[in-house]
Amino acid sequence: MEPTKEFALKVLRNLGLDASEIPVCDEKRADLKATDGEVTYLIEVKEKLDNPDGARYETWKSGQTEIRVRVDSHSRTSSIANKLNEARQQLDSTPSLPDTFRVIWMHVHGTHVRSRARQALCTFYGLVHLIPHSGKQVPMHCFYFDYNTAFDMPTVHGLMLIENDEPLLCLNEFAHNESNFRHSSLVQEFSQHGAVYDPIERVKSGQAIALRSNVPRKDEAVVLEELHRETNDHYSVLRMNQYSY
Repeated sequence: MEPTKEFALKVLRNLGLDASEIPVCDEKRADLKATDGEVTYLIEVKEKLDNPDGARYETWKSGQTEIRVRVDSHSRTSSIANKLNEARQQLDSTPSLPDTFRVIWMHVHGTHVRSRARQALCTFYGLVHLIPHSGKQVPMHCFYFDYNTAFDMPTVHGLMLIENDEPLLCLNEFAHNESNFRHSSLVQEFSQHGAVYDPIERVKSGQAIALRSNVPRKDEAVVLEELHRETNDHYSVLRMNQYSY
């Protein structure tokens, strides 16, 4: 068994769940199955390794010295979106009862793991930093500003994001029966350890805003105009990058 699956089983069992590997068959299906005695969870495990060959680099000059700098954008990526969509398809193809919860388990690790974890969040939620033109003009997160996989995955209840070996359970508010999942033992256990990432709570607390309308995300100007219509405020987009030598 792959180390990432073994780690997932260890975490689930430590939470008191009865977890096991699903036997391999000809059709691609979920990797793991767990139950707390009342509900069942299907888990598809994916791994995202740091790939320096696929990174973007810039050359900075300081006098006669040239420095090659790696640039990792804190935004959605098509490669992570493809992995999430593949995981969703495998979960959907696994036979289950109507009240079964489905979770994508994505383990990111490597030298630039923090950037990969941030990209996974941005891909799942369409997260973007915005600067409001009123008030203190402090940068804030906006959920669903960009294309996001959460909205397109109503059968997936959460993304378990593992940064190295630290778990963060990201809830999907667009999932079927999401309120039931929110009160499940899995979510409650992670919530006790401050390891649940919940867009609804973050918006309620003023830490972020959310654009839940179905306006097309292709044109940034159109998205900003819709956001102004909903919030009566103007915003500037702040695309974040991480630079490393």
